[in-house]
Amino acid sequence: MISEKILVAVDENEQNQNAFRWICKTAKRTKSVIVATYVNVIPYSEPLNAEIPRVNIAEKVLSIIEAIANEEKVKIQTLILQGRAIGPTLVAGSNSIGADTIMLIPNKTNELNHAFGKTASYIMTHSKCNTLIWSSNKPLDGKISS
Repeated sequence: MISEKILVAVDENEQNQNAFRWICKTAKRTKSVIVATYVNVIPYSEPLNAEIPRVNIAEKVLSIIEAIANEEKVKIQTLILQGRAIGPTLVAGSNSIGADTIMLIPNKTNELNHAFGKTASYIMTHSKCNTLIWSSNKPLDGKISS
């Protein structure tokens, strides 16, 4: 199921770090390319190309993700997207980079309804590629077999 180009949607949630460490180890084995992607949601009250303060958060999150990839000795690409909603923005981004898989990391893994919320539903319905939803009931604390 893991494929050549994986778009990994990330945010400031700590769960992202565990999931991203796992995807790095998997990508290393499968020689996949990882594109870590942060979506800035632009309110309808602002123009779509508006400068928003969340860009700084996006850069901070992606620098943490890049550090994890560096520790795992995996090369990644990073991408900051802007849109009105996360689902459509990720689908458009995955189409533009030719992603084979979109990986989603829900904030609350203990709530099944959250994992299959409107963003995941939109992506599973409209994406041309596979969708992988991360769920873990225990922290990995960096001890993932390679």
